[in-house]
Parts: sequence; structure tokens; C-alpha cells
Amino acid sequence: MFLDTCTISNGACDPNAGCSHDNTTNAVECTCKTGYTNTGVAPNVVCTDTCNICNGACDPNAGCSHDNTTNAVTRAPSAMELAIQTPVAHTTTRRMQWFAHAKLVTPTLEWRPTLYAQ
Repeated sequence: MFLDTCTISNGACDPNAGCSHDNTTNAVECTCKTGYTNTGVAPNVVCTDTCNICNGACDPNAGCSHDNTTNAVTRAPSAMELAIQTPVAHTTTRRMQWFAHAKLVTPTLEWRPTLYAQ
């Protein structure tokens, strides 16, 4: 008779891991669920929220979150991306003109006789 140890305390696997058995040896195999990464050292599987490891491989300015259905890591837009996507309240269609007042100065050479003391 086969005792399914996965039914007892998840086979001693991490709560965020799935428990299964090796087909040949019947040994317990722990596999982190989607959205979690194994940060443990063999044979201990420690499943850590992927968003807590290097921001889930998302841009440092982006938010890391999980899909509500699959729990897969999703990248939320960064504050800069949101600012670019958001229409600016003071956008205008009027043509803007920029004026730069400059004075052209032309250097001139002036001859002055030099007085030498004798």
C-alpha cells in the first residue's frame, strides 16, 4: 500500500510549494508554485515571493505584483510610465513661440599710437 505523504503537512514542503512524488523512488518532490522562487539549498526547498527577489526581475522603478488568476509575476508600470500615459491637464493646441533676444557684438580693432619714453 502506498502512503501519500503529500497529504500529510504538504509532505513537509514549503507552504508555497506543491508536493509530488518521484515516479521511480517515490521520494517527495517540492516545487515552488507560480510566483515563488526556490531560495533554499538542496534538499530544502524554500519558496520566496519572486517580487521580493530583485523586484521580480522588473525594472527598479516599476512595481512587481502577481496576476490574480495565475499568480504569475506581472510588472506594474513605473511612476514615469504612468506620467507619460496620463494626459496632461495643461496641454494646449496653441502654437508656442520662444524668443531669444540676442545682441550681436562685432569686435573692432582700434589703432592707438604708442608713446615711448626716450
